[in-house]
Amino acid sequence: MSRFNYTWKFALSPQDVVDILRNKDAEEDDRGLAVSFSKLKLNSQNAYDIAEALKDNENCKALDFCINTIGPDGAKAFAEAALYCRVYTMCLHSNGIGDEGMIAFADALKSENCYLRELYLASNDIGKDGALALAEALKVNTRLVAIYFTRNNVGEEAGKAFVDALQYNKTLITFKLNHDNGIKPGTIARINDLVEKNAERQLKLFTETRATDEKFPWHQAKLMVIGQGQVGKTSTVRSLTGMPFDPEKVKSTIGVQTTPVKLLRNLDNQYNHTWSAEDEKYRGAVGGYLNSLSLQIVASKVSSKDESLLPKASEKLNTNAETFKPLPEPGIHNREEVVRKMTTMLAGAMDNNGISIDIWDYGGQDVFHTLHHLLLTRHGLYLLCFASDDLVKDEAEALRYLTFWLNSAKIHAPEAPVIIVGTKAELLKEDELKNINEVVSKLASRYPQVVMRTTESITSFYPISNVEGTGVDDLRDIINAVTVEQKYVNRPLSLLWMKCLDTLIDLSERESRDWLSLTEVTKLANETGIRSKSEVLEMLKLFHELGKLFHFDATDNLSSIIIMKPQWLVDRVAEVIRDKDMHQYDELQQQRIKDNGLYEDYKRLYEEGITTRELLEDLWGHVQVDFLLDLMRETLLLSDYTFGRHKKGDADLYLVPSLLTTSKNLINDDDFECYCIYDFSKVCLPQGVFDRIVCVLIAYSGRFEDSQKPVLSQGKAMLWLGKGSVICLEEGSQKIHLSINKSDNASSSMRVITHTLKKVNQDVMNSKLVWDLYLSTNDENTILYEKAMKKKLKPWFVTGQQKADSAVIQRADLNVFMDFLS
Repeated sequence: MSRFNYTWKFALSPQDVVDILRNKDAEEDDRGLAVSFSKLKLNSQNAYDIAEALKDNENCKALDFCINTIGPDGAKAFAEAALYCRVYTMCLHSNGIGDEGMIAFADALKSENCYLRELYLASNDIGKDGALALAEALKVNTRLVAIYFTRNNVGEEAGKAFVDALQYNKTLITFKLNHDNGIKPGTIARINDLVEKNAERQLKLFTETRATDEKFPWHQAKLMVIGQGQVGKTSTVRSLTGMPFDPEKVKSTIGVQTTPVKLLRNLDNQYNHTWSAEDEKYRGAVGGYLNSLSLQIVASKVSSKDESLLPKASEKLNTNAETFKPLPEPGIHNREEVVRKMTTMLAGAMDNNGISIDIWDYGGQDVFHTLHHLLLTRHGLYLLCFASDDLVKDEAEALRYLTFWLNSAKIHAPEAPVIIVGTKAELLKEDELKNINEVVSKLASRYPQVVMRTTESITSFYPISNVEGTGVDDLRDIINAVTVEQKYVNRPLSLLWMKCLDTLIDLSERESRDWLSLTEVTKLANETGIRSKSEVLEMLKLFHELGKLFHFDATDNLSSIIIMKPQWLVDRVAEVIRDKDMHQYDELQQQRIKDNGLYEDYKRLYEEGITTRELLEDLWGHVQVDFLLDLMRETLLLSDYTFGRHKKGDADLYLVPSLLTTSKNLINDDDFECYCIYDFSKVCLPQGVFDRIVCVLIAYSGRFEDSQKPVLSQGKAMLWLGKGSVICLEEGSQKIHLSINKSDNASSSMRVITHTLKKVNQDVMNSKLVWDLYLSTNDENTILYEKAMKKKLKPWFVTGQQKADSAVIQRADLNVFMDFLS
């Protein structure tokens, strides 16, 4: 019965209604729950029980309880419940609520805590007193947009009171009355005229406001759930969003999965324990700058000849599951082309009632770490999960993972808060949790970002049990408290930016496009009122940080593409970069790969890290293959592999270093005359850095005709760099070891590796990597680079050595960069 895309539940008994509202049998993907319980002969006691359950349900948005006998007392119960919940639509047709019940609803409509948008009150024995109370409420209410009030004999005095109320009320745009209300035709015509003017005024205000550069708080945030694989991250997300623990529905995350939720304020202006799931359909357009994405309302102006566009009363009140017809979806439905998707904020009553959060659940397996460096952003809150029992079983290994993730957050988001969560707390005793606290406290003390607990015996982490549900409310409360304090959440944001995001999302959805070009975005931004290209890039950077879109600006080539559906990109990359043992392709995919003659290519990808274009095309469904290849090249997830191609027409090959697994002993010390060590122990060497260096070097090595096929394995690479130069790279504990076959090649080889590392640092690691470089000496010792440079130590420093042009390194695409290396 409402414009929202609700999930409707049809109750068969009063207890059904209570159970649905308490989520005892609700499906986990319910977004915008609507409950219909008409014709159940509900009495006032039933209404009271249902209203009590409604008070604790933040997800229910619509109620249809027409044709019952709840009476005045039942109406009072629902009117009170409307002050505690976020129901936007109530249908009370034919319930005998009378004047007493109408007065109760009128009192509720005067409150700022009432969010009702639509009220269906036909055939309720409402008389003059109830109507006069409604008229007084309309003078102060700024949220109600539609009232259906036919078949209540309220009289001419009430009609005149409605006319008077509409001198004050500028948001009501549908008020259904007719001759059986006992109101004179002229008065009804006057009411209709005032309501129509409201609609015209709303449209004008809507249009004008969208053309201004007024600023409003952004009220959106990003929660990133990180940690080792299979420690309960996905179960924690389910617990936070009110879903029960179900091991059958929790699968190891492939890449990243996103979940939108909303923090809602309660009557005391505090944020509630519960989070309300949001409907993706309404998450971007217009609502982005309304601070209340799910509060968009019906706002249509319908002339007498356009009434066929609305359902008839009989259609709205028919609760048969097979024939029930909701109102039309929002859009332009009449000759005046009035936009139905208006909001109360634009009419002067902004619903500043909550903050929208996108939860990003990151796969924790090692193979995904390379991917995560593209997705960890500085605007957000990090939830670092570990399994409490793992720290008891293998303290060193658990601490290694915690340290890895804390370092990753420190590099990519040095000012973002980190909340540490210990899952599976039900498996441990209290004294064991306290022992874990001591261990984690020592680690957390090195990271100012970690949010510590000041009032509990467990100070360094939040122990929770997803199985039993314990600790979840405390965790949700601290997330709420930390989120609302973040500066970017409350940052005033230009309405023009939000309008532009609205336009981009609308275009992406309308044309089913996953990405747009920067040229297109700039043109649309200009049409919106954003004239400067620098402002366009600043806007895209913020929306990227907040996970609304992807815009990678490491190179000019990447900057030319804006990805409108982040989950689409993550899913495509994760089709290639995945843990082959844990995340195998399903049977249909495997059979298709075999049927297409690509099974050997598939085996080679996960055994050698080398694949063909044909396999990638198959995995990506032949959609945007060139774009995805370019993206993975430029982000150094993949490199062209030209070795083994002997003639024109041979298949294109690519190397994905993060999928290298086989360990090979590459180094014979007698084959190498000198070496140097890149030492990252002052901070850390994040996983993925070595793989990206290999990506660059594979492409660079392929430029030389005399280069031999590289020898590669996980953490090791032997490559030829032309003119007889052979290097061996090996990743160790916080170090990268470079061995060089001939002293004559020492200076040039060190230069190539150093500049490659600088490019990776600048383009991918936010310039947060810190390292010391040690060079080997003739007496088999090492010396710090800076000291060796002062001494002009040979063979590392030679006359005429070129200096790096950092600007070229930072902004160049791979081809320009490799020209620079040459």
